[in-house]
Amino acid sequence: KLPDDNSDLGAFKKRCLSELNQVMINTIHGFCLNVVKKVPIELGIDPGTGLLEDDHSHFLIHNAILETLQTLKHQRHPDLKTCLIHWPQKTLITLLKTCFRKKQLFQTHMKSYKKDPKKPELQAILPLLTALNTLFDTAQEHYNKLKTEKTLLDFDDLIQLAKKALKEIPLCRKNNQEQFPFILVDEFQDTDSDQWEIIQALCENDDPFEDKKLFLVGDCFQSIYSFRGTDPTLFKNLLATTNSQNTQRIEASDNFRTDPSLIHFFNTLFHTLFTENHAFYKLIPHCNYPNSGINMALLPPDKSQSKQLDYIASWIRQKQAQGIPKVLSNVYLPPN
Repeated sequence: KLPDDNSDLGAFKKRCLSELNQVMINTIHGFCLNVVKKVPIELGIDPGTGLLEDDHSHFLIHNAILETLQTLKHQRHPDLKTCLIHWPQKTLITLLKTCFRKKQLFQTHMKSYKKDPKKPELQAILPLLTALNTLFDTAQEHYNKLKTEKTLLDFDDLIQLAKKALKEIPLCRKNNQEQFPFILVDEFQDTDSDQWEIIQALCENDDPFEDKKLFLVGDCFQSIYSFRGTDPTLFKNLLATTNSQNTQRIEASDNFRTDPSLIHFFNTLFHTLFTENHAFYKLIPHCNYPNSGINMALLPPDKSQSKQLDYIASWIRQKQAQGIPKVLSNVYLPPN
């Protein structure tokens, strides 16, 4: 607990540092691996099961796709024929690899398409997508079989098994809840629904915020993993629905590294660009750089790229001659 006044902050910081070795700092997959390793028998997996690294996973996926296509070719499978009419085999293999890499996104779209197959824009493409989905499902089954034969788990397996362990094995859930009295989740905007279920399972109550052990850090504008199934609306919905006595919302608006002139420029620009649904919170600058400011050079559009570079170098030398010790410029050169 933080001291009530600033007099004991030094001692508080020292105590925090002395107890830092008790903190578990891990990725979501590292945490899930620890959970799964403790209950392999209950989960029905071999205790000696290993973790499939990315390079090996890509190799197995490639083999699974090739062997699946070969099997379907011998079977003269109609869905394979449909796909090969539209794409050469090399392109089809690339598409199937993309389906593996963006599995959650692809499956989400397929579910959406199947719910409303009569949309005019889907009439022409839906049979082809359905055929591709059949090939992907078959290749995925073969990939899972190869993993089982080699007693290996990939990262997606870890998430699903950890979720199963925490939701279906009471002792596993109880032990993990007791092990982690406080939980801080960083980059929460990149959390998907399965990962959120795991985090919720570590809290003792139906309302994960009720026991005040959960702290989430995130920024919806930095969500970059939609291809992996993450959805920033999960974070947005939490922000909109957790305004209760169990939660406290803190806006981290203080900026300690950016030139104040840039901060003022960003605040003015972005405040006009974003709506209430994508609220922008103004930043508060705390830096005091000497000779700071925004310097702008207007580049003649009719000059070649090499002449533009000469112009920029000349402009920087001119500014330095005027007494500006450092000039930092971001330059956009339009294509010729």
